[in-house]
This record gives sequence, C-alpha cells and structure tokens, in this order.
Amino acid sequence: MDQAETAFSAALTRLMAVRQLTQAQLAERIGVGQSAIAMLLKRRCRPQRRTLGKLAEALSVPVDELWPGFISLPDGEVVNVNSNQLGQEVPADVFVQS
Repeated sequence: MDQAETAFSAALTRLMAVRQLTQAQLAERIGVGQSAIAMLLKRRCRPQRRTLGKLAEALSVPVDELWPGFISLPDGEVVNVNSNQLGQEVPADVFVQS
C-alpha cells in the first residue's frame, strides 16, 4: 500500500481514539461490519468515496482530514478535487462555496 493509505489509517486511528470509538462502534455508525474497519486500519483495502463520506460524517470531520484531496459536495457526493471522473483536472471554481 502507498503513503496515502498509511496517512488515512493513521488519521482514522487518531480520530477513533480522540472520540473513544471502538471499531465495532464506528462500523455500526456507518453501516458496515467491524471487519471492514479492521481492514481499513490495517491498510488491506482503500475506502470507497461513499465510505469516506460516511466515516467523515460519523467522526464529525471534513473528508479531506481523512484523505487529503477529497471533499464532500453539498449533495453528499465525495469527489477528488484534483480530477473528475475522466481523470481531467477540475476547474477550481467548481468547488467554490457560497
């Protein structure tokens, strides 16, 4: 796994500790099994964007605190601010908040 997974796992571990959440408690909050949280923490898989959004919401943090470069749009969709679905750069004004 790469540096991004390592940073994600460290951030998730830290936030769970600060909020005194067990893997099982966090899993229940986001609607997955405890084993899914364990796999994320052990860097055995990358979270899907939807899961990133649920984790951020459950931990009361912005998505980019868990995985830099991703944000949650007003409709809840999690996107990479550096690219769109086709891998092209996204204009900066797309993410301007009113």
